[in-house]
Amino acid sequence: MWRIIFIFFLISVSAQAQQRFVKEVNTIAELKQLNSADINKSCSVKGWLTPNDGGGGLFTADSNSTATPDTGIVIQPNNGVGRWTRSVAGREYHALWWGGTKTNSTLQAAINWVSANGGGWVIVDGGTWLVKSDDSTRITMKSFVSLKTAADTQIVCASSPADNWILIDFPL
Repeated sequence: MWRIIFIFFLISVSAQAQQRFVKEVNTIAELKQLNSADINKSCSVKGWLTPNDGGGGLFTADSNSTATPDTGIVIQPNNGVGRWTRSVAGREYHALWWGGTKTNSTLQAAINWVSANGGGWVIVDGGTWLVKSDDSTRITMKSFVSLKTAADTQIVCASSPADNWILIDFPL
């Protein structure tokens, strides 16, 4: 009898410990609501705007950090204290980490961050990415950044997706 009670106690304590140290939320907006000084030092995020949209990941809290937030790798909590930092393996960064929509602003934010932080691959997840046709919002490639796309990825002009032409500048 005492063994059963003791085993139940251990299982209960173990489950509580997991809940205290690894939290799970649905979106980046929910992550921003968490206090980085809380006992939860790790948080699994399911998506950027919605679960499974490609923008999720594992984040670690640093209550003393003042790193510049960038909406992709470094997230500032709403209370302004500390930062949540995305766990990244290697030099591959998914564009959807910088926004939950497949648009030029999301893609450009990823390119800018990767270039400013030593370079690497920006993974452009499958599906259709819509870029605008005006000069102020076209995609501009940066030094030390390469795009890697899925087989079904299309980057098309938003004003006329049927034309299927791409607006990406490759500066010399």
